[in-house]
Amino acid sequence: MLNVVLFGKTAKQWKEENLAVKGNMRDIATLNQLSVLANSESYKSKGDFMNMHDKMAKELFGNKSLKALSYLIEHGRELEFEYDKKICFLSKDNSSGFVSIWVEKKEQYFDSIEQLIEKAEINNVSFEEIWKESELNILY
Repeated sequence: MLNVVLFGKTAKQWKEENLAVKGNMRDIATLNQLSVLANSESYKSKGDFMNMHDKMAKELFGNKSLKALSYLIEHGRELEFEYDKKICFLSKDNSSGFVSIWVEKKEQYFDSIEQLIEKAEINNVSFEEIWKESELNILY
């Protein structure tokens, strides 16, 4: 569709008309046409990225998937949840790489989300147990 808008024909039509030319119609595109192509591919890529975030967010809230939690935190999202009437917050500091869990202004930090899941505790209860009983509030 984009080729028809930019070049007035499909790639197949162009190739049939230019059998002697090596390459494809993009090889002879103007700077403006290439700019439009690059921008549209960038938007598509960002759309795919957001679609994955949307899928993982649904998985997180629908099934409390630790895999979805790991993916979202590793990709810069932050989560507020509640456990035992305590507000908890998960985030990743991109500059240091540390992943933190905050519970009532007390921070525990770990080298990775996997390490947090394995070692974090609230009131001597493991994160995995906490996770099963927590209520997810907001994904930032």
